[in-house]
Amino acid sequence: MREGQTQPVRREDYTPPAYWIRRVELTFDLDPAKTIVGSKMTVERNAAQPMQPLRLSGDGLNLLRAAKPTPSQVKAAMADFDAAYQGFVAGTPPTD
Repeated sequence: MREGQTQPVRREDYTPPAYWIRRVELTFDLDPAKTIVGSKMTVERNAAQPMQPLRLSGDGLNLLRAAKPTPSQVKAAMADFDAAYQGFVAGTPPTD
């Protein structure tokens, strides 16, 4: 959990997301010593927004693997995991 006061988001400050999360499938491997949560997501870039990296936030994350269509993309995804950011940052996707 994050500490401190949260700042309100005003309607005039809202911007639509850069990506749409179309589907999420979660799996849980519960263990007293370590719980593993698997997440499979279908993500679609919002073409109405400027291109930017995909950022997935979380506390205490330890990325075990990231699956993308090709092995080189998987390697790049693993390199993009940023523990200091406490989340996953996928680089800006290529234009279609």
